[in-house]
Amino acid sequence: MTMTTRDLDFLVSTLPCPDGGERTVLLGFGSDGTLWVDPRELRIGPQHAPKLAKFPGGLYLLINPVTREILINAHAALEAMDDPEDRSRWLAYVDMVLTEYKKIRSQYESARNN
Repeated sequence: MTMTTRDLDFLVSTLPCPDGGERTVLLGFGSDGTLWVDPRELRIGPQHAPKLAKFPGGLYLLINPVTREILINAHAALEAMDDPEDRSRWLAYVDMVLTEYKKIRSQYESARNN
C-alpha cells in the first residue's frame, strides 16, 4: 500500500526562522514515523530534484490528488540542504517535533481507549 496525504495526521506547529523568529507551519505525521512538510517552507523547489532523488529512505514526495499540494519527507529535505548548520538545526527540529507528536498521539490513544 502506498502512503498518501490522506494517511497523515496534520498538526499546526511553529518553525524557527534563521533570524530567530518563528512562523506557523502545517506538518503531516505518518503512521510509519515520518514527518512531512510543504517544501516551500524550506525553500526547496524543482531545482533540488537531483539531490532529493538520492534520498536513501524511499518515498520523499507526497502529492494530494485533490488539492495538488506537495509535501516533502522531512528527512529527505536534508538532501537539499548544503549548509551543515542548516542540516543540523533542521534535524534537531525534526527529532523534537516527532518526539512531541509521539507523546501527543500516545495520550490521544490512551484517552480514546478509556
